[in-house]
Amino acid sequence: MERMVIGGRQRVSGELHVQGSKNLALPVLCACLLIPEPVVLTHCPLLSDVEETLAMLQTLGVFVKREGHTVFCDAKDAAPAKLSKEVTQGNRMSILLLGAMLSRFGCGEISYPGGCRIGKRPLDLHEQVFSRFGAELIALNDEMWACRKRRSAARISLPYPSVGATQNAILCACLSEGVSEISGAAKEPEVAGLCRFLIGAGAKIRGVGTSKLLIEGVKGLRGTRFAIEGDRIVAGTYLTAAAMSGGECLLHGVSPNRLGSYLEFLRRLGCEVSAKDESIRLRAPERLTSGLSVKTEPYPGFPTDLQPMAVGALCVARGDANVEETIFEERFAAAREMQKFGARLCIAPPNVSIHGVEKHFGARVQGRDLRGSAALLLMALCAQGESILEGVEYLNRGYEDIVRDMALLGCADIRKEEKKWGSYE
Repeated sequence: MERMVIGGRQRVSGELHVQGSKNLALPVLCACLLIPEPVVLTHCPLLSDVEETLAMLQTLGVFVKREGHTVFCDAKDAAPAKLSKEVTQGNRMSILLLGAMLSRFGCGEISYPGGCRIGKRPLDLHEQVFSRFGAELIALNDEMWACRKRRSAARISLPYPSVGATQNAILCACLSEGVSEISGAAKEPEVAGLCRFLIGAGAKIRGVGTSKLLIEGVKGLRGTRFAIEGDRIVAGTYLTAAAMSGGECLLHGVSPNRLGSYLEFLRRLGCEVSAKDESIRLRAPERLTSGLSVKTEPYPGFPTDLQPMAVGALCVARGDANVEETIFEERFAAAREMQKFGARLCIAPPNVSIHGVEKHFGARVQGRDLRGSAALLLMALCAQGESILEGVEYLNRGYEDIVRDMALLGCADIRKEEKKWGSYE
């Protein structure tokens, strides 16, 4: 196991090109199972979640090859196979692969998927989608088996704009007979990105980027080439690092439109934010000014994945603030750890009240999920004195090399160390 040692009072100053989006790469890789021809994905991030998804594809007989940030897939010889607990326990993409298997083969079997412990993420909406597309489901002992007896289209009205359920509905609809209608669809950029990928492979999808999708099923999909767009959550993380440290940064390779509500949040804290084409520049004041109320919502609302970073920014800002989490009830694990730095927080889910203080001090903290671990790293950069961050393995799920990136942004006093049991407590 690794820990990270972080020097305090580091100021962000620099520029970099943002890595490819994890949350787009994963569903696109699952969709490759539908295509019995070669697919080339460029700008595909080097992340543990991505590598685990590639391993699952290989279990299903997909040819996979990676050369740097380019991934080659060919599902010509793919066949249904059980995805066991050993390959699904740390990755939620198996539920999308089940949808892809139902679409391509008409059947599939998985162990229940894992992922970060940020609250309940039930599969009931996915099960409803599968049922609407004619699949018979059997769930027993943390395993799910599904068989689709017909390939007819479906009309689906999602009671909540779940990203995963929307993506599964898209996968099931692409090879169905007739026109499927998905209303109440999630509008996240990662849903629109999946649609664009499939359209490039020959799918017929209308309403991309809206809450109503019309998908005319086709007999087959063709090989294609697709570039994974820049990761908006990684970009938001680094912009927040600059904001909290009173620094500045220039990020390339990410669409400012994908971060609309979060960029407005940073402006309300007193930052100067300018955007042009695929670049975002931020200049922060010496100290942020708060007095804000924030509520996480589905896109285009305030993103839950950036809520822990927002809490960190409000901890160092001048004034009082409140954050309401409406999507994942366990998103405040990082906030509890922030108190070890001296942050003044009152945590009463689904809200956390924050009184910003100017000085924070180095601490030993434990990351318990991907985004929370990143937020704790940002707090450590602003604290006085050295900090130790455990739970570094979570960062590897969504950040290619956060130590490298922070060094490019002027924060070089960060190092990883191998944890030896008993060497520290």
